[in-house]
Amino acid sequence: MRIALTALAVTGSLTLAACASEGTTADPTQAPTMSSSGSTSETAAPAKVIDITVKDGKVTPNGATIKVPVGKPIELRVTSDASGELHIHTTPAQALNYTPGTHSTTITIPRPGRVEAELEETGTLVANLDAE
Repeated sequence: MRIALTALAVTGSLTLAACASEGTTADPTQAPTMSSSGSTSETAAPAKVIDITVKDGKVTPNGATIKVPVGKPIELRVTSDASGELHIHTTPAQALNYTPGTHSTTITIPRPGRVEAELEETGTLVANLDAE
C-alpha cells in the first residue's frame, strides 16, 4: 500500500510538472500579443519609441540609422502638420496613415537586418532600422 501511494504521488508530481511546462517555449519570431485595450501583454518588454516629426514638408529624423531590438516592440510615433503615410519595409510591408497631429504604430522586427521607414508620397527615407 505504501509503495502504491508513493508511486501515485510521484506520478502526480510528474504530471503537474509536464502541464506547467506546456506552452512556455517562446517563439522569437512571434510579435507580442496585444490585449483588447491595445497594450502589450505583461511579459512583453516596453516598446522602444522612435519619434518622427513631419513639419513644413521636412522630416526628422532624415535618413538616420537607428538600432532597434530584434523581436521586441518598436513604437513609431509620427507628429505631423499634414496628412501622409509612413511606409515600413517589413515582410509583409506595414504602413501608418496619419493626419495632422500625433499618431503611432507598433511593429516588431523578428530577424536581424535592416528595415527602411519612408514617407510614401515623397519617397523620403526617414530611418534605417537596424535590428540586432
